[in-house]
Amino acid sequence: MKRLRRIAKLVLLVIGWLLLTANALVFNNTTGWGLFLFYSGFLLVTLLSAAPSLKRVQLKTASVHYGQAGQVFTLPVEIKARRFWLPFFQVSLREDYAQGQQFFFYHGQKLQLHFPLVLNQRGRFEKPPLVLSGGDLFGMILKEQTRRLPSTLYVLPKEDSQGKKIGRKVQQQLTNQLFGEVLPQIKGYREYRFGDSRRQVDWKISARQRSLTIREQEVGQEIRPILLFWGQEGPDFEVALSRYYSMQKELPLGTPQYLLGQTVQLVETERLFAEFTGFTEVPTTPTWKNQDLLVFYPKMDAQLQGKVTEWRKQNRVTLYPLIEDKPSTSSSAHHGKQVMP
Repeated sequence: MKRLRRIAKLVLLVIGWLLLTANALVFNNTTGWGLFLFYSGFLLVTLLSAAPSLKRVQLKTASVHYGQAGQVFTLPVEIKARRFWLPFFQVSLREDYAQGQQFFFYHGQKLQLHFPLVLNQRGRFEKPPLVLSGGDLFGMILKEQTRRLPSTLYVLPKEDSQGKKIGRKVQQQLTNQLFGEVLPQIKGYREYRFGDSRRQVDWKISARQRSLTIREQEVGQEIRPILLFWGQEGPDFEVALSRYYSMQKELPLGTPQYLLGQTVQLVETERLFAEFTGFTEVPTTPTWKNQDLLVFYPKMDAQLQGKVTEWRKQNRVTLYPLIEDKPSTSSSAHHGKQVMP
């Protein structure tokens, strides 16, 4: 539609020039030739003023930007040009120019522009488009060009107040109970000797061997909890991810954490939260041993219960539901209670 309007304007300019030319030739008087010369000069100035190419405009911005879903992000862009002049110049993020910034008699000077963006969706967005347009002052001739900024925008999950509350609660629990605790590790097994504590007896192995067998333990290294986000796809996936993201920001920096999705990823940079995708088939997880695993999940199901049973054999497991407001009391293994191996 815009292109058709521009073509229509040019056609009208040409028709007007042809009519004035015919009038001057037919009547051959001073008035006719005066109008012809004035209109021809106006047309020539209009064409020359819109002649500079938009390709001369240089765009510069940071290679990586971070924003958060549900908030307004300001995209900074630097523009400049050499041997460039336009009576009317506009830079916009949208083709309808709703977010455009206009300049009159722009001659290529360096400008710092800022474009507000409402980030509605989490994800990674490559090379956002920028629309350059320019022409004469009267809008008779207008040209435009769409350019791609050499930048990547990472949109992180929404801020979640419930997630912050969970984070503060977890932080308090870590401070009081878990954080920095030294756990015993099993060194081996041997037969029971007089004077050994019965607490060291492994009753399952003793029953199989039909003799008392005890566990020999050694003091392990001081360990820190490992956070796991159970990223199963479902209607509550984005809410759970936003809640977990807000929760983990309340914990000490450097707390090890893994996102269990299509791939199992150790969180080393925030951009993983923008790119993270959930799983439909349970992924293969690392083999953790003698660790404190804090598992955050949307809802309990058979797949998660199976993984918890597997982890419980060699680790202490604590489960935190991210969606349920009031934890169920039907299972003592859930809802922030410890499960010992």
